[in-house]
Amino acid sequence: MLALAVTNMRNDVFFKVGQITLIGLSAKNAILIIEFAKQLMKEGNTLIDATFIAAKQRLWSIRITSLAFTLGTVGGQ
Repeated sequence: MLALAVTNMRNDVFFKVGQITLIGLSAKNAILIIEFAKQLMKEGNTLIDATFIAAKQRLWSIRITSLAFTLGTVGGQ
């Protein structure tokens, strides 16, 4: 919402669709990290170790997906 105010963009239906998509993308990333951490725990890692390993290994794909989403939405302006 801060970016909306700073860039003086309208809060229209396209903005709302982008917000919902971004929320869904964040939820998907969290689910993938949790599932990967659960798999690592089954392999014998502790909860803390599995969480850090899962987050570290998923970070690159999360960054690339977020960058592609951002460039796709900003590119339409």
